[in-house]
Amino acid sequence: VRSIMRVGLGCLLPFIAAAIWRDGINKLEESSAVVEESSAIVGSRGPTKFVILTMQRSGSTWLDGLLGLHPNVFSYHEFRGKDHMVQLIKDCIIDENNPKAKALLDATKGIENKDYHSIWKPGMDMMFEITDRNRDLQSIGFKWMVNQGIDADFDQVVSYLNKNRIKGIILERKNALRQAISYYHLEESIKHHSKEHIFDKSKEARENYFENESLPEIKPEYFFDYFERHAIETAVLHRLRSELNDVLYVNYEDFSEHPTRQLEQVEKFIGASINVTVLDLGLQKIHSGSVGSLLRNWPTVKKTLLESEWGNLVQEWDN
Repeated sequence: VRSIMRVGLGCLLPFIAAAIWRDGINKLEESSAVVEESSAIVGSRGPTKFVILTMQRSGSTWLDGLLGLHPNVFSYHEFRGKDHMVQLIKDCIIDENNPKAKALLDATKGIENKDYHSIWKPGMDMMFEITDRNRDLQSIGFKWMVNQGIDADFDQVVSYLNKNRIKGIILERKNALRQAISYYHLEESIKHHSKEHIFDKSKEARENYFENESLPEIKPEYFFDYFERHAIETAVLHRLRSELNDVLYVNYEDFSEHPTRQLEQVEKFIGASINVTVLDLGLQKIHSGSVGSLLRNWPTVKKTLLESEWGNLVQEWDN
């Protein structure tokens, strides 16, 4: 039965993904700045709380880094698990003897590092504990990936964010083809224990990295698996977009094309003063150019992908 259900879902995913993709294109055509804001009232006590809700390789490091340049915006960056989160809290909490802080830290004892189901709620309680004691901050938040507990505890996550008046920034990347290539490079760097991300390298090093002899060969099966996961996680982002009380939607492709305009929308949404430019961070796009310039065996892979049920979407993404 499970096999039949998996096959059935696999057959439907390309059509679901196509509907999501084209729906996004229609919305982009209707408005150059794809933004939705609710009429929810945010409490005046303390800074605005926000969370960037997204998938890996969707530009969240860029957006989070830009927001972090504001003197009155504090970001914990990515919610990576218990160990990372607890250390951040210990570094940031002014008074570790604070009864509430101690209780929250005690609540994490015995929890596995990547047990997102058990850690996300006490983790957020701790991360936003700092807000009551930092009146100078305009905004405080972090970025949270769909596969880090959101998908498994969706209803509880939505309820928590709405109840605590936490603003949600939905950051979606629609081009799963280019995202898959970017994610492949991330996996390879982790596999080889590389601590230096390619965007930290010099311009010359980046150019050398993508010379033909350095280009990877990725099997079509990798893309098929990634497209399925992308469709499922995109559906979660769309549910968040419709069920959160206070939400702003940012499309990665539109953000890349009009970064200043989109950044100003985000700054306005979280109540941050507009005093940062996209050039201040110093990051550069890693995977520029055509797909063929990033993949050594792209002609062969492209032929296989175009002949699959994902063919129409692959054609659009490649263009």
